[in-house]
Amino acid sequence: MSAVVASIGTEDYSVVLNVKEKFISLYVKPVFSSVMDGAYIYTIKGYSSVLSNGENYELVKSVSYQLNKKYDMPVYLNVNGYPSQFSLLKTLIELIDNVKE
Repeated sequence: MSAVVASIGTEDYSVVLNVKEKFISLYVKPVFSSVMDGAYIYTIKGYSSVLSNGENYELVKSVSYQLNKKYDMPVYLNVNGYPSQFSLLKTLIELIDNVKE
């Protein structure tokens, strides 16, 4: 498990990631926020299950689905805040690829 601060769009986010042989888990929140009210979604083989609903449900579901498709493994994803989908996905892929190397 590793934790990093990453710029996603124009904001800095704390990202905790755990990349194992069988699954990926990611927790993303704005650096200066203690609130954890974003959606938390589990995706496997293209199917998603909401573990905790949040206002950013559609964003988290879409990014989780795309990560699941790219890495062909289950993904647990929690995102707090409202980063852009493109920036979030791009940053998470870079972080996952760095951990996998």
